[in-house]
Amino acid sequence: MDYKAQIISFLMGELPDQEMLAFQQAFESDVQLQEEVKLHQEILFTIKQGEDDDVLSFRKQLGEIGDDFIEGTTKSRKLPVFAWAAAATIIAFLGIGGVLGLFPGGDFNSDQIFSQYYEPYSVGIVVRGEDNSQVSELDEAIRLYMEGNIDTALSAFTTIKIENPEVAGFYLGLCYMENGHFQEAIDEFQSVSNDAIFYSDHISWYWSLALVKQGDEQGALPILKELVSSDEYGTNAKKILSKIN
Repeated sequence: MDYKAQIISFLMGELPDQEMLAFQQAFESDVQLQEEVKLHQEILFTIKQGEDDDVLSFRKQLGEIGDDFIEGTTKSRKLPVFAWAAAATIIAFLGIGGVLGLFPGGDFNSDQIFSQYYEPYSVGIVVRGEDNSQVSELDEAIRLYMEGNIDTALSAFTTIKIENPEVAGFYLGLCYMENGHFQEAIDEFQSVSNDAIFYSDHISWYWSLALVKQGDEQGALPILKELVSSDEYGTNAKKILSKIN
């Protein structure tokens, strides 16, 4: 069954009671539907949350995608094709004005903030130990994380943490987040934050996001305030602060 129109009505709270019950039953057992609902929710929130220039850029890129189809060409886009297809469905169904009116009052809950700003960490500089065997174990553990083999990566980083607490502790926190164990992630980030050097900003950023996800905005506030001066995370830290202050 095609749930596209129902997904939008569901997110807007406009499904009739009987349809709502049937939709909820389907949602509980249909993993693909769950993913589609999450995707639509994030896109709707992104459109609403974005600055005016962001929304105009979004509309411009949608138009360019339409031109690509007409011209029979393909170009690199920020979002994957399935995400743009969902976004185009939303715009076509509601119109951009309808989308911008989805969240009256401009209130954002912790789940929406987390969905907007969280993305898995991309490996940059890897801090390695002096022992060659440790280097190999660390690289292998990071590879497992990058490939989404989270449970095996968790085990590997737990072993490595004895010799390399900062890097392994950071990745352990990331693994816990990927598994949805946010309190464990918070505990891990907190345990390595005081002695962190190379990964200090990264640890603080993901720590603050885990706190927001858990609904502990007050706990995230001082961490985000410190991140305001960060070259990598400062801009987004300011945006989150403006929503939770």
